[in-house]
Amino acid sequence: MNRVYLVATAASNMEAKVQELVDAVTKAGLIATVYKPLEVFNAADSVAEIKAGKSAVLMEKICADFLKQDFDDVDAVVVEGATGMNDVIAHKFNDDLASALDAKIFADGEDAELFCPKRLLRCEKCVAGDLAAPAAERRVSQAMFRASLLSKASKCVKRIVLPEGSEPRTVQAACLAVERNIAVPVLIGKKADIEATAKSVGVKLPANIEIIEPSAELAEKYVPTLVELRKAKGMTPESARAALKDNVMLATMMLKFGEVDGLVSGAIHSTADTLRPALQIIRTAPGVKSVSSVFFMCMKDKTYIYGDCAINLNPLAEELADIAAPSIRARVRMQTSLWPLLPLQRLPARKCSSMARSSTMLQQFRVLVPSRPRTVRSLARLPCSCSRTSLPVISVTRLCSALPTARSLSARCSRAWPSR
Repeated sequence: MNRVYLVATAASNMEAKVQELVDAVTKAGLIATVYKPLEVFNAADSVAEIKAGKSAVLMEKICADFLKQDFDDVDAVVVEGATGMNDVIAHKFNDDLASALDAKIFADGEDAELFCPKRLLRCEKCVAGDLAAPAAERRVSQAMFRASLLSKASKCVKRIVLPEGSEPRTVQAACLAVERNIAVPVLIGKKADIEATAKSVGVKLPANIEIIEPSAELAEKYVPTLVELRKAKGMTPESARAALKDNVMLATMMLKFGEVDGLVSGAIHSTADTLRPALQIIRTAPGVKSVSSVFFMCMKDKTYIYGDCAINLNPLAEELADIAAPSIRARVRMQTSLWPLLPLQRLPARKCSSMARSSTMLQQFRVLVPSRPRTVRSLARLPCSCSRTSLPVISVTRLCSALPTARSLSARCSRAWPSR
């Protein structure tokens, strides 16, 4: 399934317009199917959620249902738009749904002027032109990304330790994780404090949330292993016991022992305090020289993967090659068409000229090209942009034109890994 079309028209004309669009797809020699979200989420409930300011939640639910459908054998999905709503709510519903599903909008009449022109298809001829063009790689909206992530998590429920167990947002998140069946939370903290926090934020702790109270007895079983891991740095049993009074260190040792599958921290701890125990105990994977971060920037109609905007303040050219690779791996693991964005220059614009920035980018790219040809191929379609926060994101395609060796390698990569 490469194309999604949303029909936005009056309820009395909906069935005819849907059929018109299906006929246009069939005429182009393609297979179409119809998806009706309001048969799953009725109009009255949808209107109530939109009026309550929960449109994003509604779109996430629809995307989750959309992902459950079997669209593998069809070329285009025709989505039936809003019916049973007033004009204002109907437009809001259709516009949000088109963004969530990355759909083109098939609409006519005065209401069509309200939609984004880039998404709008006004007539059968416009549809035919769109179908004749090569299908673009579909964007992953915020709603689709969240729905996909939650779907994957619910199929492989993991035990996650939360060392900041009495922090309000952590308690709320743990309850949501249980409610959505996406994780088994393990809260570290005093049970009385966690229960008081839950009461203060108006949530009820589910029976299957595990609470572990830190104690000297609990920490003692980790002391020999911690001493062994850190003996080169002068760790003694006494200093190990002192270190294990930190809940993040205690949670990291639980992860090291395989008692939990993952650790989430950072609500009240700094990045350094969260990462330090992991670097000391878990350490880097074989062959990894530079530790870096990856985060997902979710906007309404698209999601980007940003490679390391939090740890390495001024990476060397060699380090950037290692920073780029995890972003590509994250994209592959998510199995989506997310764009990985690699900041290739960290100096503020006011402190260096554009010539200096370009020179540094080229130097970094020269290191990236021979060491990570697959990374270069994966980045080759990135748009070139520069944010106002002076973190330029450079297009590999743009750099290829300025670097002959890179251009020839990019061509070889294109033959080895053709675009989908």
